[in-house]
Amino acid sequence: PQGHFCPFGTEIPRKCNVFASCPEGSKSPNRWFFSLLILAAVVGFAVLGSLYYSKIVDYGLGLCALTATAVGLMWFVDEAIALFLSLAFVSVAANWALLMMGQVSPAVASGLVAVTGCVAVLLLWLVHPPWAAFMAGLFFF
Repeated sequence: PQGHFCPFGTEIPRKCNVFASCPEGSKSPNRWFFSLLILAAVVGFAVLGSLYYSKIVDYGLGLCALTATAVGLMWFVDEAIALFLSLAFVSVAANWALLMMGQVSPAVASGLVAVTGCVAVLLLWLVHPPWAAFMAGLFFF
């Protein structure tokens, strides 16, 4: 029925979430519009961040807040990708905090990011291998 979808192998329709459309006969929720909206927001934040980088750095956590918002919005699109992005964000934010306090050498901080990235990619691999390969490429290259 309208507003529901039926994955292969199921008989009971599942309700679509708020940010997806499910016309009658849907096999999965359609999230393209919301995904494009988030992509446009991320690109907009990136452009604004690059234009006003020095001011954002002077104010401290502005960029961090914008990134946290983008990562938070991803939870409405796909939980596996959102989990990966959340782990990567927390890792980078923790690294930044450690480096700002001057308590950790840059080599240890870089190692922390690499280990967290590996764990996040492995966890994502368990849920969605194609996305894990894509995110590994983005994260490590």
